[in-house]
Amino acid sequence: MKRKGLLIVELLIALLILSITAGACALRADIWAVTAKREAEKVFAKLSSLMNKADKTQTSFHLEVMPDKLKVQWSLGYRVIDNIPASKGCSYSWNAPNDKLYYFPWTNKYSQGATIRINGKNDTCYIKIATIGSRIRITDTD
Repeated sequence: MKRKGLLIVELLIALLILSITAGACALRADIWAVTAKREAEKVFAKLSSLMNKADKTQTSFHLEVMPDKLKVQWSLGYRVIDNIPASKGCSYSWNAPNDKLYYFPWTNKYSQGATIRINGKNDTCYIKIATIGSRIRITDTD
């Protein structure tokens, strides 16, 4: 005799397999999470882009670091050009002596050296900004 459809046991086994697979994916969701290193690379690229734009236009800008974003303002008109928001699970802080860091394209210098600390969910990364030559680099240590 031919049977039509699925037995309830077969359906339960299929649901069990699907739930185990979904649970395994949920446990490994942290592999897609933003790490401090990835966040530092994003900020590094954005700062490099801003420096290039400032060099081309010969316009200085200043940078403020807030826990949830980096705020960039051009010196002409003091309008906000860009906010670099922190990705979910990341925050920013820094150890600069002053609350603002200025970049002067005509001298290719920042007003002061600074270290931006990027806190990820499970790790920390640093962006070091040198005063002379405006070198920016990413490090794992302070």
